[in-house]
Amino acid sequence: MSTPTAADVTAAFTNNSLDIKQDAVATCVELCKEFALSAESLAEQWDVFAMNASIQVATIDSLGRFRAMLFDQTNKRAIKRETKETLKGKSMVKKEPLASVYGIHLPTVHETPKKRQASASFQSPDAKMAKASVFSPSSFQSPPSAEYASRANAGEVVDSFNTSLKSQINVDGVRGDAVKVECIHTDTHMSILTFDILMYAGAANNFMYTSMSDRAIALDQLLVDFQTRMEAQLGIDCGAVGDPSPSHVTVCGRIVCEAPEGKLNASVVQLEGARKYCGGQRVLLDLSHVPSLEAFPGKPEPLPFAVTIANDKAPVRIFTAAGPFTPHNDPQYQPLSDLIAVAAKQKPDVVILLGPFIDANHAKDGVVAVDNVLVGFDDMFLFKIVAKFNTLLSALPNCHLILIPSVRDVHHPYVYPQPPFDRTVVFEGLDSPDFHSVTRYLFLEPFAHMFTL
Repeated sequence: MSTPTAADVTAAFTNNSLDIKQDAVATCVELCKEFALSAESLAEQWDVFAMNASIQVATIDSLGRFRAMLFDQTNKRAIKRETKETLKGKSMVKKEPLASVYGIHLPTVHETPKKRQASASFQSPDAKMAKASVFSPSSFQSPPSAEYASRANAGEVVDSFNTSLKSQINVDGVRGDAVKVECIHTDTHMSILTFDILMYAGAANNFMYTSMSDRAIALDQLLVDFQTRMEAQLGIDCGAVGDPSPSHVTVCGRIVCEAPEGKLNASVVQLEGARKYCGGQRVLLDLSHVPSLEAFPGKPEPLPFAVTIANDKAPVRIFTAAGPFTPHNDPQYQPLSDLIAVAAKQKPDVVILLGPFIDANHAKDGVVAVDNVLVGFDDMFLFKIVAKFNTLLSALPNCHLILIPSVRDVHHPYVYPQPPFDRTVVFEGLDSPDFHSVTRYLFLEPFAHMFTL
């Protein structure tokens, strides 16, 4: 490496926006020679030193302190290098056993060799999971086709819940009318709460993402719907929150805290009205004369409406099954055909099928082999699965079919929460008003009894 000149040092300091006295340039050249530094490296190290020492301009005095710092760094590196070389060249003296020192020969004992730890293999998490129980998620594997065809426990009941209630249910009480099923999204009106069976699903777009503006709009719409129903049920007209009035007035709003991050107590409770009626104004609630109360921020919970059903004595039968619905070497989906036959015999009101329908463990290279012919996933779903659904809906005119995807469905997005199946693409051969495709997360409410899927 050539020795830097005064021009090189001046250019390096200028490129790094550093100030240097003209008489200190020669000192920098000497530092480059002493510590074997280039002009650029010297300027960079000076920049760090000047920043820590709060030095604005490089002078001969400040460069003297800078030289002392470079000298200390060089000595520390030399000490570390000598220590490493000493440890590397140090002879390893093997201590002999005490018996060999005194000339005693002990019999040779053959020890068991130590077992080496096997290196981790590159396998999927499902392959490493231990099958803990019958109903564990890792045990949901498709059996071979030969085992399914020769099974001897077909129709066996593994477990039953609430067996004492079977005697109270009239088995012959089959509903004569069809139940109503309505899918409620987050952006729809809440007036359809009078349907018999409700499904609360997510929005059609932007899964796993909800902006703050969308949340505010949904919360305000909930308050507007609540006020509308309250006025219709009680026959009153609600006033605007925040408008002064000399007479008694009924207002509707949601409970909020005075401070955004404060704790809710009786002295800071406020009532916020809907933006539609009062622009979101707030008023302080005087709860000092209330003997006892429970207030919490959240959505308003009205009293449930009375549900009148024409045939309310008959039970609602819900038939639920989860995939995979075929062995890995049977593309004909014979287990699904048997399941549909059982459903047609029991005549349920609602059939809920949870994926996977085309299991990712059955697919290879993006296709599925059917009769030695490679078929795409959408075609496989349309001709081998949807066709069987048509058979079920034609056999049960009053039955509703609900399909819920799985993260293992190879022909469907696997990001949770999953969107519903695209009816225009996947379900071309299934044109029935009794078919419903919903998201992965679902709330089902049959006659005031809610459960989630």
